[in-house]
Amino acid sequence: MRELIRTNDLVVLSCAEAILAGEGIACVVLDRHTGMNAFVTPRLMVESANYYAATKSLQDGGLGAFVYEPD
Repeated sequence: MRELIRTNDLVVLSCAEAILAGEGIACVVLDRHTGMNAFVTPRLMVESANYYAATKSLQDGGLGAFVYEPD
């Protein structure tokens, strides 16, 4: 699994899930219900094999700015 998005914005997570579902790419949101906690940020995860296709789908869907890229 690879982290695709890390954000406290539940609308962004929901939109990303919808975009990926429309493309047939399975995803899971970890720590969704801890988003109000200052120490834990929800993360949208995809299978490693689907990472690049998922990234492209989110960029095409206008969410490219939210794709997580570790430092």
